[in-house]
Formats: sequence, structure tokens, C-alpha cells
Amino acid sequence: MNKAIISFWLFFIIAVRAHGQVVHTTSADSLNPYGKYYQKPQFVGGTDSLDSFIKKNMRYPYAARESNIEGRVIVRFIVNEEGDISDATVIRSIQFSCDEEALRLVKAMPRWQPATYKHKPVKAVEVLPVIFKLQ
Repeated sequence: MNKAIISFWLFFIIAVRAHGQVVHTTSADSLNPYGKYYQKPQFVGGTDSLDSFIKKNMRYPYAARESNIEGRVIVRFIVNEEGDISDATVIRSIQFSCDEEALRLVKAMPRWQPATYKHKPVKAVEVLPVIFKLQ
């Protein structure tokens, strides 16, 4: 009986201690939760083209400009298998008119290169910060 109790407690202590441990890895796959076969969606032309598109098409809202409002609106959206954008929503707001402008910009974007998994296009969620900065 004592062996059973000791074995139980020993197992319990080992299990509890192991549960709280964190394993650190340095592989590239640890940065990509879907593994090495997943490629994120991308704006055609890369981040420089995306920045250029936003600068060219952004209309700083009058109400925000008059109130000296600056900041970052974060928009989440879906890029489908064809690269079309849908379901754009603001997940971090700074002011209503800036939020509306950020949504308008995202909805006006051309098709993206869709995400791929094992070289096949897949639907993916993307998050984009839209920065409002007065000159």
C-alpha cells in the first residue's frame, strides 16, 4: 500500500512540475504555426507597394485632422483563395472617422497574392495596421 501511495505522489509531482515548463525552440517553424508548408497572403509587390498604395489613396478625415488625432487603426480581414478581400473589421480603433477611412482603404485594395498551404491557395486572415500621422 505504501508503494502505491508513494508512486502516486511521485507521479503527481513529476506531472505537475512538467506541466509548467516551457520549451524554447529556435527553428523557423516555431514562428509559423502552420509549418513550413504555409505561406502568408501578400500584397502584390510587397510591403513597399502596400505602403505606397496607402499613402496614395488615404484621405485623412477632416474631423480627425481638426482634432489633431493620430494613431494606428488595426484592421482584420480575410484574403480568399483568389486573393479577394472580405469581412474587413476594425479590431483597434482610434476615432470613428479614422476607422471608416481604414476600412475604406482595405476594401479598395486590389487583389492580394493568396495564402498557400502545400502550394495550394487557401483562405487566410490578415491583420493590417493603418497609421494616421499628421505632417
